[in-house]
Amino acid sequence: MAQKQKKLLKTNLKLKHLYPWSFISLAWLFLCGFIALGFILANLFSFTDQPINLEVLNPIIGSVSFGIGSMLVASILGTTLAIYFECYQRDKSSLLKYLFALPLAFPIYVFSFIYVGAFEYSSFLSTSFRSIGLDLPSVRNILGASLITGLCLYPYVFLIVTAHLRVVFPKYYWVSKSLGLNDLQTIVKVLLPALAPSILAGAMLVLFESLADFGAVKTFGIETLTTSIYSQWFGMQDYIGGSRLALILLAVVVGFIYLQKLLSKETNIQKIKTTSNIALISGSKILGAVVFVIGFFAIAFPFAQLMLWAEPMQVIKEFWVNNIFLNSLLLAFFGGLLVLILGLAIAFTNLQKSKYNRFINLTTYGYALPGSVIAVAIMVGFQISFDVSLTDLGLIGLILALSIRFLTPAKNYATRSLSLIPKSSIYSLALNNSGSINSFIEFYWKHIRLTSLLVFFIVAIEILKEQPAVLLLRPAGFDTLSSRIYNYTSEGQWELAAQPSILLVFIGVIFVIMLTRIQDHYE
Repeated sequence: MAQKQKKLLKTNLKLKHLYPWSFISLAWLFLCGFIALGFILANLFSFTDQPINLEVLNPIIGSVSFGIGSMLVASILGTTLAIYFECYQRDKSSLLKYLFALPLAFPIYVFSFIYVGAFEYSSFLSTSFRSIGLDLPSVRNILGASLITGLCLYPYVFLIVTAHLRVVFPKYYWVSKSLGLNDLQTIVKVLLPALAPSILAGAMLVLFESLADFGAVKTFGIETLTTSIYSQWFGMQDYIGGSRLALILLAVVVGFIYLQKLLSKETNIQKIKTTSNIALISGSKILGAVVFVIGFFAIAFPFAQLMLWAEPMQVIKEFWVNNIFLNSLLLAFFGGLLVLILGLAIAFTNLQKSKYNRFINLTTYGYALPGSVIAVAIMVGFQISFDVSLTDLGLIGLILALSIRFLTPAKNYATRSLSLIPKSSIYSLALNNSGSINSFIEFYWKHIRLTSLLVFFIVAIEILKEQPAVLLLRPAGFDTLSSRIYNYTSEGQWELAAQPSILLVFIGVIFVIMLTRIQDHYE
């Protein structure tokens, strides 16, 4: 009898009520595994038949130069803003701080065509400057693309560094003053070295976003791996060539991930009590002027230019007559829902300490991979592994690609939320032999409902903005806001592209506001 109770206790401690989530995770692992295997086999066979020529060097150089340039600009801008708000304006201007996160509402390709259209030779701005004897510089080069993309993506660095500074600034402030350092020395010798891990984390997010971009570099006229993949796939109908370029882009991304791990170091951040009236003073006016300039070019100018191009009747047409707005929302809803379910399934599976967990967690690294790589891998992988063309599956292939692409934040947030639940409570639930559905509804849901809402909105806004995967995998005749914007910008029709962009940015602003409010409650 005692042996039977011991066996029952051991079975229950394996969290039997979470087994259905494990089945979902394992099914997801096998699906991703077959896709990856087909993609790798296709490339192995193609390398023996058609070796890579040197023409691929130009797209590689273009991708790396654009990514590193954007990363450097975003790092400088984001760190400058974080230092200003947390070190000079501490406990002030909290609303203004949220305002400087608004560039996240702009997809990179929208931000890029705004500046390309505003700076082109026939634009009102260029004509006005020429009337006073000044010529505006062209932004259709690596330097202009890096500046504008960094201006759009700096919030990744700004938000991470701000969160770090909010915790550690009082400590470093008193340390620097005890050493007799002035405000500038405090920033250069104390704060910047201490903030290096946070700056690097935000900078790598910018780098991955830049490497994954397609619409912006296409607008800037820069040859990168993403534009080459699209040209090979649709322009030349060379599927093997496109697949090989996707593999090269994957290798570049993995190389940067490995470099990040080499450069990163563990930081032990201990929260201390905040002391009031602590702030840097020297140079506040100069830094304030710099912040004003950043705000003008990153927020005021893009919004103003979109409004100048806006035509109310055309916006209504894009919203109501055409189905692109509804298509975008439906894609974001179903994609967000599937990603949420998969993220929860993997997080619950990790609670069970399964031997398959390390393999299952490999499927959550899609956020670091460009959408074009994932799209090509799915198309080739399905063809090789299942002998099925994705064109026969309609939207399933697109939703699958979006799920792989944006599963990372879902799994991370869900894991963090579940880690806050006491282990004793989970094992008590297991000992009570609660069913899977009842345990989720009556126990787990109240702990993760806020996290689930946060995950859903994060993934939904990312799906709305995603362009490369949508362009490669959407069924014929299925248009979204991002694909319609590409159609207009590829023909240089900036005013027409502004109409769907206004809708996309409007949704993005709403989501950013909701995310900040949810995040406040979450923290």
